[in-house]
Amino acid sequence: MAKDVSARPPIIWKTLLLSSGEVDLSQHIESAGKKARGGQIVRLPSIPADTGSGWYTIESLYGCTDGKEFSGKIKGSARLYYGSAGVAFLEKLAGDYPTIEADTKTSISDIVKIFNLTSYILHLTSYILHIGKCYESS
Repeated sequence: MAKDVSARPPIIWKTLLLSSGEVDLSQHIESAGKKARGGQIVRLPSIPADTGSGWYTIESLYGCTDGKEFSGKIKGSARLYYGSAGVAFLEKLAGDYPTIEADTKTSISDIVKIFNLTSYILHLTSYILHIGKCYESS
């Protein structure tokens, strides 16, 4: 409670941080001679990344003989195709702009209609529940 006896707004965590570090949060805190608390561990969970393939997060080497070759192919493909998705997207956008513009306006209109309907239903539902509670106690 706040000093004026009103309810405080709840504290909400909106971010979850995932780390690929070899040392998890508990180990890091313990290395400083302290003990990790539950709330800290919940905010930065240690999730093992092992697919069971023997290559940790990599499920398959896709025809490569080892991880080094696979990594080299990934890096080479990234260098070769870097930026091509953006160029293809802009070409598509520029080539068919009127259709894309119309589709976008329709989609936004549909989303607004759904949002308004959902808001109305939620408002109506809360109103009905309130009325139900009034009759429940009588």
